[in-house]
Amino acid sequence: MLKSFGGLTQQMFEKPFKNMLFSVYNFAEEEFYIHKLRSFGYDCDIDDLEYMTIDKNGANDSEVGLFKNYIEDEIQNGKPIVGILLYKGKNGSVPVVVKPKNVDITSILKG
Repeated sequence: MLKSFGGLTQQMFEKPFKNMLFSVYNFAEEEFYIHKLRSFGYDCDIDDLEYMTIDKNGANDSEVGLFKNYIEDEIQNGKPIVGILLYKGKNGSVPVVVKPKNVDITSILKG
């Protein structure tokens, strides 16, 4: 069973993913997510990816960082197909989930 992190994990399965925005795509490139994903053999054009933002539900930046580590490093063994990008906003980090459109999040995270 996946760790909840105060509901952060559950949102990834309940909220809909959206078509990739140019600004989110640029941020994903800056964070080297696109490069890593491409090295795993995935198509990484803007039309091949999708994203969602997660409501922190009162979690602080440290807890959100632990959530990112759990999803990317513990669950996916440091090879994040489903990436958690932490956008630094004026009210702290905003978690943004990014993945290829052709990837079912359930198969990666509950696999």
